[in-house]
Amino acid sequence: MSYTPELNPIEMIWGEIYEKFFGNKLFKTLNAVSNKLCKAIVHLINNKAIVKSITDWHWIISAPSKPN
Repeated sequence: MSYTPELNPIEMIWGEIYEKFFGNKLFKTLNAVSNKLCKAIVHLINNKAIVKSITDWHWIISAPSKPN
């Protein structure tokens, strides 16, 4: 199976979340993981420029908004 994050922008989002919030961390509870994920999502919501910078590819921007 090939890895092509440019065809699936969510892979870039998950990479950002992992790098900034989860990389090499050990959590004692699932609740702690959930809390950290919520913080990561709020961070991305409040920093739309980050999301745009890692998902703003020309083929996504130029894609039609509705299927033919």
